[in-house]
Amino acid sequence: MPITQYTGKTLLQKETIDRIQKEVNALLSNKDVAGAYLASQHVKRELSSLEKEEVAAVLPAYRSVSGTLKALALPVLSEEDVKGLLENNLEFLDTRSEPLLVSGLSAWLASQPDERQEEQKALLRSRVDPESPFAPGILSVLGARGQQPPASRAPVAPDHDGFFAPDELAEVSGGAQKAGRITRVPSVSDETDSISRTLFSFSGSRESEEAFAARARALVRSRLRDIRTAAQFADYAARPFAAGGLGLSGEPLSAAERIVKEAYGRLHGAPSAAAPRGESVSAPPNRRVAAAGGVERSSGPDAVPKAAPPSQGAPKTGKAQEELSALITKGTAGRAEEPSRRGPSPTTKPRLDDVTPMRPMREQPFAPRAMGLSDELGTVTLADFRSLGDPGAARQAILGKIATLGGESVAQKLTGMRSLRKSPLFQTYLAVGDSALSGGKKLSGALADPMANPEGMTEDEFFTIADLAGKLK
Repeated sequence: MPITQYTGKTLLQKETIDRIQKEVNALLSNKDVAGAYLASQHVKRELSSLEKEEVAAVLPAYRSVSGTLKALALPVLSEEDVKGLLENNLEFLDTRSEPLLVSGLSAWLASQPDERQEEQKALLRSRVDPESPFAPGILSVLGARGQQPPASRAPVAPDHDGFFAPDELAEVSGGAQKAGRITRVPSVSDETDSISRTLFSFSGSRESEEAFAARARALVRSRLRDIRTAAQFADYAARPFAAGGLGLSGEPLSAAERIVKEAYGRLHGAPSAAAPRGESVSAPPNRRVAAAGGVERSSGPDAVPKAAPPSQGAPKTGKAQEELSALITKGTAGRAEEPSRRGPSPTTKPRLDDVTPMRPMREQPFAPRAMGLSDELGTVTLADFRSLGDPGAARQAILGKIATLGGESVAQKLTGMRSLRKSPLFQTYLAVGDSALSGGKKLSGALADPMANPEGMTEDEFFTIADLAGKLK
């Protein structure tokens, strides 16, 4: 049963605390930041509605629960919650919370405005107990107490030390002036401000523009600074606004991923395409020069012999010139008859055993896409249903997810309900029901038939899913 389902004085019972602790362990195993945030806010709200005398006995146990939930949900906490976590909850945490504190605090600081980060680091450092076992890791993120900025180094050499000649100094000064006229590269702050307004313009969100833009700036800034990966950005952007996300889905989510990817490429430098290599021109075929008579012949079969130019040999006498002309004429006549001759047809069959087939073209794999809550409902199996607890608790968990979609928009809720009806869980439920109706059997007989019920659905699970199907209408 989800933590958000426990209300009122049931939180004071020991059995309830044990169940809540098991749910906290499940959230840690799944690294469910949104679930941890909702659970921590719910526990805080419910305990504040009870009398202090009643809560006093169970307060240490709930401080441990709240501390673990806040450590997991640290990237999306408010500043007051972060202060309370560092000041009041560290002593109740166990060692597995240390990496959550370090990574979560880094992500939280990266999402804050640049001009306030130093002030916030100093304020948070004052809330950390230096004797705490978590203090070294936390202070490594916040910086040590009393840390001073490094002193500026003295110049290595004076501006005019006679090292450059006057013309060289003028050239260096001109280069510096040109560099100063280069257009400034956009900063992360410039990019996040413009992107956050753009995301709000096509998001269709019901939230105020300022609230949406503030959260979008924090999320975009964490991506541009490499705090989050592209997949993590898509996951947070798809989460409901109440769970720390932006509530984007479908085409707006795809557009947001594309805009942030382009901004990331501008800031970090997209890999440039390799310059095409110049085509090499093959050298002309070598020509052989005959020793006698200076005749130049080409290596090609159909080339006609040419006489060498007069400048390449000694002057020829009249008789020698006639012999050379006769030789050229004879060679030309012999060559002219060669193309008309056809040799015998080959009698051997062509070989095919050395012909290798072309490799099939590989399809470009699609980039992984973050799964939204509606997609998750469409993949629920009977095993997933059982992992949520007993049938009643599993039913409440699924209805809670549909309610979360309903808080975002009616369209999202309807999409989630349609996805759930197409899920493997409902297909198993329908197959058992069809087997009982078509075969004229009792429901118990259909459930006992391994052909109709290969996954072993029980009668309680069948009727719980039937009740769940009735609530989806």
